[in-house]
Amino acid sequence: LYINGLPPSYDNLMVAELCRPCGEVVDVRVQFDRATGESHGRAFVDFLPHDADKEGAVEAAVEALQSREVLGQELEVAVVEQAGFSGRAEKPRASVAGPSAEAGDLYVGNLPRDTKAVDLIRVFANFGLVRDARVGTGPTGQGLGFAYVTMSTLQEAEEALGKMKGYVWNGHPIHVMLSKDFGRGAGGPESSSNHWSRGAN
Repeated sequence: LYINGLPPSYDNLMVAELCRPCGEVVDVRVQFDRATGESHGRAFVDFLPHDADKEGAVEAAVEALQSREVLGQELEVAVVEQAGFSGRAEKPRASVAGPSAEAGDLYVGNLPRDTKAVDLIRVFANFGLVRDARVGTGPTGQGLGFAYVTMSTLQEAEEALGKMKGYVWNGHPIHVMLSKDFGRGAGGPESSSNHWSRGAN
C-alpha cells in the first residue's frame, strides 16, 4: 500500500500498528526528507492479507484505511502492485505513448531498461504525491530507457527536478525535465511503435 497524509510524528512502527488489522505487515518504509530527516507524511507498506481472497482483502484494506482519521488528518491510500501503481487495484496496462498535459508531468531519460513504474514511484514519492508513472516500452514489452512521472503539483515537480539533477540510477546518469519543456520536437522518444507500462491513475 501507498499511504499519504500521515502525521509527521509517525515512524515505521506506528504505521505498522496502523496497518496491522489489514494483515501481516512485512515491511514499512516511511518517506523522510533527505536533508532534514523530517517525515513527508507518506509511507509504503508491504503486507500479507488475512483473507484468502487477496484482491478482495486488499480492496477492503484500502477502504478501511481511507476512512480513517489520524490525529485529525485524513489518509489517502492506494495500491502499489509489482508492475505498477493503481488506486483501484487494476492490472497495469499498456497504452500509446504520450506525455500527460498536467503541469506536474516530468520526463525522465537514460533510465536502466529494467526500470519499472513502481521503482519510479518509490523514488519520486520523496518529493510529493506521485499521480502517475509511465515507462516507455517497445512492442515486446522491453523498456526503452525513458519514462514520464506525474506529480500532483508543479511545485512538487520542480522540487523533484532540482533534487534529481545529477542523480545516478543504477549506474545511469538520468535526465529529468518538465515534459512540456521536453516537447515533441526535441528529438524525444515518442513514436507510434512505443508503448507505456503504466503506473498510477
